Amino acid sequence: MNTQQKQRSESGILLFDCLIYMGLLTILLGCAFMAFYKVLDDSRHLNQNAADIVRALNAGERWRKDIRAATGKAEIVEEAGAVVLSLPQAAGKIQYAYRDGMVYRRKSGNTEDRWELFLPDVKSSRMEKAQYAQVAAWRWEIELATGKKPARVKPLFTFQAAAKTH
Repeated sequence: MNTQQKQRSESGILLFDCLIYMGLLTILLGCAFMAFYKVLDDSRHLNQNAADIVRALNAGERWRKDIRAATGKAEIVEEAGAVVLSLPQAAGKIQYAYRDGMVYRRKSGNTEDRWELFLPDVKSSRMEKAQYAQVAAWRWEIELATGKKPARVKPLFTFQAAAKTH
């Protein structure tokens, strides 16, 4: 075998090696990009879940504040096919209603007497009176709707507030 044939043979082997390395690099980069986008998607869902939890906790604290500020006896009434919690206040009434996957709040007694969206994306909501020995309390149980991905833990919240005795 002369030197010219030997150089062609070696250059053919080098070209073949280069193609193998390029194929392996493509597979490796493909796997790395898949892992990156999965982590990015999971991170986005985690941020969304954290925002939902904060939103629910803020709503629960506002609800508890309204229960504690009630000046009269709180009651559950039926209004337009929805169950409504009515809380008498010094300046009117505050009402909470759940319908169509959302919790609404209305403040009666002011110039605008309309329902405002209080907590969106709710799967279920139930407000009920709870009696503990000498304390009249209210309990609000909510389950938030989950996104596209099934949640590992159900987003369930229970808030309790003691009403003033009247």
